[in-house]
Amino acid sequence: RQPGSTLKPITYGLGLEHGLTAASILEDDPTPFTTPDGAFAPDNYDESFHGPIRLRSALASSYNVPAVAVLQALGPDLLYAKLREMGFAGLTQPPGFYGVGLTLGSAEATLLELVRTYAALARGGVFRPERSLLGSFGKDGRAIEGDAPLPPRRVFSPAAAYIITDILSDRDARIPSFGYHSPL
Repeated sequence: RQPGSTLKPITYGLGLEHGLTAASILEDDPTPFTTPDGAFAPDNYDESFHGPIRLRSALASSYNVPAVAVLQALGPDLLYAKLREMGFAGLTQPPGFYGVGLTLGSAEATLLELVRTYAALARGGVFRPERSLLGSFGKDGRAIEGDAPLPPRRVFSPAAAYIITDILSDRDARIPSFGYHSPL
């Protein structure tokens, strides 16, 4: 299934590792992005734009244009490589096929791939393949014989992981998009 906005935290984590901060100002205005297939002009879920906003608010409110703009600046290859590093096996096409829409979920992902990714953020940026009662699983999702876990590896800096998890848990930052009484 297409993961929708669940990949935005990864995009913003990469942005943090490349010089952005939670207070960086991003534009949320109608913006056409050039792609190999022509112009791509994302909208937001609420069908409006919010002008200049901080990265914190853009992520917490799940606005599309700022996320695409960050990925445009970084290059979709960077997000593609990070997702492959974290075991996203559904990325069967080259990065250019998905383009900047990758941050909005233009590729398929499994729930297990998303759980691995969010668990890495919760562990301060350390990726660890999941284990079951039957043993460990490799990057491709196949079982690995034996009970010995695969070694963990860092996929985000501790600072980037901390900031992303802080933003995702920031109730006040979500208010513009999700309101005061949100189940989030």
